[in-house]
Amino acid sequence: MWENGNSIELTTYKWSLDENYLYLIPVLENGSGFYAPGYFWDNSSLYRLNLTTGEFQSILSSKSNNGYSFSLSQNGEYLAYSEFGSKLVHIKNMYNDEERLFNIEGDYVLSGIFVWSNDSSSLVFASAMNGWEDGNDGISIYKISINDFNLERILSRDKRLLIPYPQYETNNYWVNENLLYVTSLNYLSYEYFSKLVLDVKTGSVDILSTPEPHLIGSPTPKP
Repeated sequence: MWENGNSIELTTYKWSLDENYLYLIPVLENGSGFYAPGYFWDNSSLYRLNLTTGEFQSILSSKSNNGYSFSLSQNGEYLAYSEFGSKLVHIKNMYNDEERLFNIEGDYVLSGIFVWSNDSSSLVFASAMNGWEDGNDGISIYKISINDFNLERILSRDKRLLIPYPQYETNNYWVNENLLYVTSLNYLSYEYFSKLVLDVKTGSVDILSTPEPHLIGSPTPKP
């Protein structure tokens, strides 16, 4: 396939539950090192192939020079996305193409790292304030309830720089319907090496396990 004048290779992103659609993304070269803003970036574009009709559709256009953070709901009904470098969050209905827009109020410069609940009833994501990279501000975590599209802030401008992050062993974000695994983008910090969970109802953060003492301050590659 051609994208922006270049030939690209596509790989599977996700199947629809009814297996009638296959979502595809460009294959990317593996990077190295730790780049905190990169956690807010998923890919340059997203495509969908209708396996019944053969129709090939661009869902998120490669015309954006910045790329996107995005996630499909577990039931395949909604796509949450944000262009890299934007605080504007989109929720698109994949059945009728209707979109709802959420403009995150405040001096935010990034939104993304979208995580759907297992029953697709809610969406959790992170938004980073201007100055978060140099320690002058933090990251907030928000939740959107799909039944009424209510936007709720769970964690506000937290300088631990916590974001949703899946368990390495299972690739699962959730302990249960209320507890979400999170990690810190404060590189080499105590929280960075700890196993943390965020209660999306109360906003409290608990430590499930602590790091070995020798790890603190030791260089590690990006997970």
